[in-house]
Amino acid sequence: MNPFRFSLPTLICWFMAFFPAQNLVGQAAAVTVLNQLQPMELSSFTYFEDPSGTLNADEVSQRQSRFVEPAQGAIAFGYTASHYWVAFTIHNQTSEATWYLLPSHPLLRAEVYRIEDNGTVVKEPSLEERYAVSRLHVPPQVNSRFLVRVTSGAALSLQFELFTEPALSQRLHHGSTFLSAVVGCFLAMLLYNLFLYIILRDQNYLFYLVFAVFNCHLDLMTVNFPNGIWSWFGLSWWDIVGPYRIMGPLTTLLFARSFLHLKEAHPLVDRCVLAYLGGLVLLIIANFSPSAQLMSLTDIYFLFGILLLFYIGFHRLKDGFKPARFYLGAVGTFLIGVTVCLMQMLGWLPSRPWTINAIVVAHGLEMILMSLALGGRFKLIYEEKLRAEVTVRVKSHLLRTISHDIANPLTIVKAHSRRLLATSPGNKPLESIVKAVSIIEDIMRFVQKTEYVDQVMRMPLTPVSVQEVFASLAFLFEEKAQEKGIRLEFHLEHPGLAVQAEKTSLSNEVMGNLLSNAIKFSKSGQVIRVAARTHNKDVIMISVEDRGVGMSPEVLKTLFDPHQNRSQKGTQGEQGIGYGMPLAKAFLDAYGARIEVESLSAHSGSGSSGTIFRIFILAAPMLQGT
Repeated sequence: MNPFRFSLPTLICWFMAFFPAQNLVGQAAAVTVLNQLQPMELSSFTYFEDPSGTLNADEVSQRQSRFVEPAQGAIAFGYTASHYWVAFTIHNQTSEATWYLLPSHPLLRAEVYRIEDNGTVVKEPSLEERYAVSRLHVPPQVNSRFLVRVTSGAALSLQFELFTEPALSQRLHHGSTFLSAVVGCFLAMLLYNLFLYIILRDQNYLFYLVFAVFNCHLDLMTVNFPNGIWSWFGLSWWDIVGPYRIMGPLTTLLFARSFLHLKEAHPLVDRCVLAYLGGLVLLIIANFSPSAQLMSLTDIYFLFGILLLFYIGFHRLKDGFKPARFYLGAVGTFLIGVTVCLMQMLGWLPSRPWTINAIVVAHGLEMILMSLALGGRFKLIYEEKLRAEVTVRVKSHLLRTISHDIANPLTIVKAHSRRLLATSPGNKPLESIVKAVSIIEDIMRFVQKTEYVDQVMRMPLTPVSVQEVFASLAFLFEEKAQEKGIRLEFHLEHPGLAVQAEKTSLSNEVMGNLLSNAIKFSKSGQVIRVAARTHNKDVIMISVEDRGVGMSPEVLKTLFDPHQNRSQKGTQGEQGIGYGMPLAKAFLDAYGARIEVESLSAHSGSGSSGTIFRIFILAAPMLQGT
C-alpha cells in the first residue's frame, strides 16, 4: 500500500523508463571513505533485488556475485513490492567509531547487518525514531562491510546518509521542529475556521473543515510524523490506506463544488464533478481488495481530478467570481508541492528536509489560501448585501417622494368629486371615486409610515376594526369576483371585533393578497368565505376559505419564502408577481401574528380541492358604534 499515491500519480513513474534520475551516489565500485566528522551521502554501493522478499541476510551474503552496481541514476525504483539488498564498504579515517545510517525518506524501512571478517552476519541496532535509523559500528582505519535490506510501502529509493551522533541529533531535531511548526499552522487554520463555522453556520466552512482534516492526516502519514501516527486510534492504517487515501481528493472536490457554487453557476459542469465523485466512491469500495493494476488506475484517476480542480477554478474566475483567485493559488501550490516531492522520490532532487516535507508544506499553504478564499467569498456576499440594502433604500425614498408628489393632484380629484357628489347625492360612480381616493390616501400614509421600519423601528400598531377591513375588501374585490362568477361571503362574529395591527397593510397587503389569490385560483360558481371570530380572550382568528385549485405540497413548503418566486397563472390566465404571500407573512410577523395554511391540490386525485388560510392575531378592545 502507498500513502503517497493520493497525490503522486503512477503516470509520472512511467517517465523513469525514459528520463532516468540524476546520479546522486557517484561510482559504486569505490569504497566510501569517512575522513571528517560531517554528514555525507553513501556514495558507493552495489545492490541485489529479492522479488519474493524471502531471503535472509545470511542467504544474501552468499550471493555477492549477484550484486550489481547501480546504472547511471538508477537509485529510484518507484513503487515496488520487491526487497532490495544494498552492500557497501566503509573505510573510517576518523576517530569516531559509531555512525548512523539514515534512509532518504521516513517511510523507507531499512535493516542493517554487519559482515564480520569470518563471514558472520550481525544485525546492527536500530533507533526508535521517525526514520529507520540504524547504528553502525565502524572501527577506525579498517574496512567495514554492511548489508542493508530496504523495503517501502511508498516509492523506493536507495539514498542514504551517514551521520555522527551530534549531527544526527541536530538533523532529527530540526526536522521535528519544522514539522511541529507546520502542524501548528494546520491546527490554527482548523480552529479558526471551526470558530467561523460555529458563528456563521455556512456549509462551506464545514466542507473546508472536512477537507482539511482528511488531507492533513494523510500528509502527516506520508512523513510519519509524529512517530506512531500509523497506529493512531488503535488502527493499523497500513491495512486501510488503499481506500482511505481516496478521501483526500473526495473531500477536496466536495469543498470545491460547494465553494465555487457550481450547482447554481454551471449545472453541466456540476454534473461532471458529481460523476467524478461517483467514480471515487466506486474506487473506495474497490480498493478494499487492491491490486497493482487497480492502484495504477486510481493514481491516473487522481491526475484527472487535479486537472478538474483547475478547470472549475478557471471557469468560475472567468465568470468574475474573484475568490477563485485564492482557490487557484491553493491548487497551484499543492501541485508544486507534489512535483517537488515526486522529484525527490525519483532521485531528481536530493533528499533534504525541504524536499521530503514539500507535500506537507504545500498543503499548509493550500489551507491558508483556501481560508483566504472563504474570507473573500464572505466579503463578496457582504458587498452584495450592502448594495441590495442601498438599492432598497433608494427605491423606498423614491416611493415616498412619488407618494408626496401624488398628494397634490389627488387632493384636486377628491375635492371635485365631493363637490359633484354634493350636487348629485346618491351618484354611485361618484361615491366609488371618493372611496377609492380615500383608500389611495391611506396607502400613501402607509408608505410614509414605512420610514419608521427603514429606521429599524417597530411598526406602530393600533386597534383596527375588522368590520372596516371587511368593508374595504368587499369594495375592492366584489366587482372582480362578480366578473368571474364567484360569490364572496363575509362572516363577522361581532361588529365590534378589533385587532392590534396597522390598518392599511392589514387591509391591502395581508387580507388583500389572501382574497385576491382566492379569487385568482377559484372557478365560476364557487364561493369564497371570509370570516372572523374570537379564538380565545386574547386572540382573534381571521380565515379565508376557497374551493379553488389548491396547492401541491411542494408549493406549500416554500409559500412564504421570499427567495422563491411562486408566480402562477390563475384559472382564467391571471398573472401575478409571485411575492404577495412572503410580503403578507412579513407584515403578520411585524404584528406579532401567525398564519396557518391547509390546502388540497386538484391534482391530488381526492376529488376535492381548496385552500384555507387562518390568521391568529392579537385582539384589541371591542369597538363601540362600529
